[in-house]
Amino acid sequence: MMEKRVERPFTKADWNSLVELTRAQFKLIDHNSILGFLWSFLGPLAMLAVTYAIFSARFGENIPAYPLYLLVGIVMVNCFVNSTAQIMASFYCAIPLMINTTVRREIILASHASISLYKFLLELLFCLVLSFFYGKFSPTMFVLALPIVLSFIVFILGASAILSLANCFARDVEHLWMLLSRLLFFVTPIFYELKDISSWARQLVYWCNPVTPFVVSLRGLIMGRFDMTSYLHSLSLGVFFLALGIGAFWSLEDTAVERA
Repeated sequence: MMEKRVERPFTKADWNSLVELTRAQFKLIDHNSILGFLWSFLGPLAMLAVTYAIFSARFGENIPAYPLYLLVGIVMVNCFVNSTAQIMASFYCAIPLMINTTVRREIILASHASISLYKFLLELLFCLVLSFFYGKFSPTMFVLALPIVLSFIVFILGASAILSLANCFARDVEHLWMLLSRLLFFVTPIFYELKDISSWARQLVYWCNPVTPFVVSLRGLIMGRFDMTSYLHSLSLGVFFLALGIGAFWSLEDTAVERA
C-alpha cells in the first residue's frame, strides 16, 4: 500500500516542474513532423470543408457567415474530445512516474493537456481572423469571450480529471468515452441551430450536454452576439467541473493509482 500523499500549497518548485514538463510536451509536437503546427489547422479545415459541403444547403441558408459558425463549433468540440482522450491515456501511462517521483500528480495531468490547449488557442485565433473577414469581430465581444475561453479550459481539465480517475478503476471507461465522443459531434449544435430541432431535443442537447452552452456562448461572441443565459451558464459550468474535478482528484488519486 502506498502512503497517502498529504496535499500542500503550490510552491515555486511545483510551478517550475509544470513549466519543464510542459516544455517537454511541446518539444514532441514537431518531432519527425514536416508540417509541424500546421496540423493544428488542417484537421479543422478538412472537417469544415466536409460539413459545409454536406449541410450548407439544409442548415446554412439562414445562418450568416455559416463557415465561421461551423468552424467555431468544430474547434471547440474537437478540443474537448481530443483533450479528454489524450489526458485519460496519458494519465494511465504516467502511473509509474506518479509512483516513483515527488512531482505533484495534478501537474503531470496538466502538462499532458498543454498540447491540446495550445492547438485550441491557435485554432481560435484563426476563428477570430475569419470573424474579422466577415465583419463580425468586435473588441467588446473579444473581451467578453476571454472568461468563456478560460472557463472552457478549466471545464476540460475538471472533466478530464474525473474521466482519468474513472478509467483507473475500469478500463472500459476509455472505450465508452470513445463511443460517446463520436456522438458528441451530433448532439452539439455544430452544423445546426438549436431552433432547428424539436423542443424536447433542444432541451436535451442544451441541458444534458455541458459542451453546448460553451459552444453557443463563445460562437455567439465571435459572431458579434451576446447571450446572457448561455454566458452565465458556461461560467458556472467551468467553476463547477473544476471544483468537482479537483475534489475528486484529491480524494481518489491514491486509490486510483493503486487500482491502475
